Amino acid sequence: MKDLFSILRAIFEGIFSKKGGTPPRTPKPPVSPLPPEINVPDVTDLIEVDFDQLDAKVYNRGRPPKEFLLKLIEWAKQADDEIFSLTYKGEERDIYRELINQRPDLKDSDRVALMCEVLRVMAGFEAAWQWEEGRDVTNSTSNRPETEEAGIFQVSANSMYFSSTLTDCFVRYGGASSRDYRTFRRLMKEIPNFAFEYTARLLRFTIRHHGPVKRGEIFQWISTDAVDEFERVLATTGSVIPSSPVLPEKPTHSLQLPEWYRLAQREIGQTEIKGRRHNPNIIDYWDDAELGFDDDETPWCAGFVGAMLERAGINGTGSGMARSYEHWGQKLRAPTLGCVVTFWRGSKQSGSGHVAFFAGFDSKGNIMCLGGNQSDAVNIKPFSDSRITGYYWPESVSIPAIRNQPILRSDGKLSTNES
Repeated sequence: MKDLFSILRAIFEGIFSKKGGTPPRTPKPPVSPLPPEINVPDVTDLIEVDFDQLDAKVYNRGRPPKEFLLKLIEWAKQADDEIFSLTYKGEERDIYRELINQRPDLKDSDRVALMCEVLRVMAGFEAAWQWEEGRDVTNSTSNRPETEEAGIFQVSANSMYFSSTLTDCFVRYGGASSRDYRTFRRLMKEIPNFAFEYTARLLRFTIRHHGPVKRGEIFQWISTDAVDEFERVLATTGSVIPSSPVLPEKPTHSLQLPEWYRLAQREIGQTEIKGRRHNPNIIDYWDDAELGFDDDETPWCAGFVGAMLERAGINGTGSGMARSYEHWGQKLRAPTLGCVVTFWRGSKQSGSGHVAFFAGFDSKGNIMCLGGNQSDAVNIKPFSDSRITGYYWPESVSIPAIRNQPILRSDGKLSTNES
């Protein structure tokens, strides 16, 4: 039914466009190569957001950076309600129960805002809000790959044994299995949404994994005023972080990754919100792709691809149909990192399909793609090459030399849910 609805809307959109109802799209100029590390200003330079209580001092760690607070709020706005529910917990005491035991004045607080405040204070205790924090060299048990802490919350991979839902969370963000320790550490440092979601879920199953929580050190620093401010900010609509960064005018390095692919990597972890709410970032994809949808229920893989291209200064197809990209750009004989890949779904003749960006291969030879609406989220998944209908590259960008492509870890479970 969802496919039929999106097809009909796309047909009507095309009819009205031909009749003049939509003004013609202005072609964008060719895109210059961008540097390997884009000099994106701190998000505090991009938007006007002032906090009264959220930047309160934590112990002797100082005050949290505004960039951290903005990322935390952005994650919480689209996080799965399950994480904060009364029923999502393990056999041990979870963070909410412990909070009420230690701080009865918090018992009526909003649960999402309360979790945000816990994460704010924990990140200060564990790593002084440093995303790249490595293992704790004072911890004698941090001597094996599975026990080595990583990132702003100092989480180790052996924490996955507390619940299979933790492993599921890790795999959804690109992990191969619960034994993929290196990827776990990398994601904890590089993907804020993974760090926030995984740590929040872990706290629902145990308070023993984090020393400052286990020892009760964080609780006196939990601020009721900060919880109230989190609640007020979370109640506002829209995104607190702009969807498109400000790019330098004159890049100084050669191209390493296509800019649209680099932008897509930053979106990993965005997911649909169950129920009446819609993820504002997915709605931004529709807007940036110049498509007329305003929900996260309509199949949005083409919206995601179109948005990343548009943000990089390249026209997409202007259609919400995945296979519209079979008539776009330059067709390639073989894939190269960041190229657009189209797939059939159901059958080759159905017209239904999927579109994503080529990310590499896994050890079994499956094609790995970074895309949206893959199990209702932005992630990297393996696909069967038998479903591929083509590889495509923007007309305005020179095709790079085809060389050995990345080999990525995967669980080998081929994607089948892109609708």
